[in-house]
Amino acid sequence: MSIKKILFETDFESLRFDTLQSLLDLRKSGLNHVVLLYIIDPKKITLRRIFGKGKEETARSAARADVRFSDWAETLFQSGIEVGSYIRSGDRVPQFLFVSEKEKADLIVTSGDRKAHPLRLFRRPNEALETARKTSTPVLVYARHTRERTGENPFRRPLFALDRLPAPGPTAGLLADLKNNIEELILVHVIRKKELRGKSKEDIQEIHRLSRIELGRAAARLQSEGINTRAHLYAGEVAGEIITAAREYQATMIVAGPP
Repeated sequence: MSIKKILFETDFESLRFDTLQSLLDLRKSGLNHVVLLYIIDPKKITLRRIFGKGKEETARSAARADVRFSDWAETLFQSGIEVGSYIRSGDRVPQFLFVSEKEKADLIVTSGDRKAHPLRLFRRPNEALETARKTSTPVLVYARHTRERTGENPFRRPLFALDRLPAPGPTAGLLADLKNNIEELILVHVIRKKELRGKSKEDIQEIHRLSRIELGRAAARLQSEGINTRAHLYAGEVAGEIITAAREYQATMIVAGPP
């Protein structure tokens, strides 16, 4: 599946135009259409509504978004990108799903909780995780506390965290479609602590040996797809080891999902 159309949700703070520009490198993989989405959160204007100014605040937010989107669209048009936009009011997840289904987007781009650690997105209920679970469309989530780096091309050095071996499968197929955007793929598998618990030194060494063989085979299959791949084996607590690997190898994004 190539990414020809992306749905880009913004509040003009956590994700800005420089973030969107960094994604335009996806033109190498077929991107030709961007759908802009601004969601007015009713919870943020509750106090205004109490004082009878809810409609006024909603209208002001919508007008601001319309002006910004018009400016963004002009620049995108000059880059040869087709543009559409939506300004919606309501809870984020239903609005995401409605617009994504209507537009048949190939990628949803949003931001996570402002205070959350990146991998906590997968540990506790949140809007980004709920969206990902309710759609078959890939979801790219920017951690809000890293927003100073949102102008960096996220597909340059992705870290692909393999949940199990052997692999890869569907997610790897998507990465293969994006190979023209990837300088290097960092392939990581973490041997869980429970797999080593109670094992002898010889058993642990054998688990390591077999895991390296399978990981090497997975890397070879990705290499055969034309993706420059380096494989790394870790052991311990999965989320922590993935973050360690991302830092050690300067990953620009973390890819998680069905292998």
